[in-house]
Amino acid sequence: LGARPQLDPVCCGPTSAAGEGDMRDDMRDRLAGVVVVASMVGWSVSHARVERTVVTQYGLFAITDPSLQRAPETSAGQIHTGLPTLISTTDRLPRKKGTAFGYQFVVEGEPKGSQLAVAIVVDHPSFRKPSAMEASTRDGWNQTVGLGLPSYAGWAFDEDWEMVAGDWTVRVFSGPRLLAEKTFIVE
Repeated sequence: LGARPQLDPVCCGPTSAAGEGDMRDDMRDRLAGVVVVASMVGWSVSHARVERTVVTQYGLFAITDPSLQRAPETSAGQIHTGLPTLISTTDRLPRKKGTAFGYQFVVEGEPKGSQLAVAIVVDHPSFRKPSAMEASTRDGWNQTVGLGLPSYAGWAFDEDWEMVAGDWTVRVFSGPRLLAEKTFIVE
């Protein structure tokens, strides 16, 4: 057996935190801020030349060495990070707690290994965190990936209120440029 590939720290989607305040801001305004910040950071590493993005795996994942990272721009206020391991290749997923889904991707370009700021955007069926005033249909957060290195974008179900059946589309942007996208069906 060969060594596991080195992965960038990954973000697996929002998770709830007890005691977090209401997320009263309009999700579109918050997401616009995420994309603007990602665009500004992405332009600051303009020496990185992106050639293409390849999705190498997608489906149901297990996240090992999980931890939480504060992400106030998301519905839950924080995201999972950890190392993804593909369990099964599928675009149809169960609506149950603990389900983590998404895709592993490689942004190809030069110079290899240089850092690129991206925004992960997840469009999902409408849900509302119990403490929030409004429902949301989109979440997003910033992430840094290394050119030529495997990275991951996805979502993990932790709370009953976020487990909604329907289409869930996970996209990766570098500034305004769409690098990768995959739609999953939660049943």
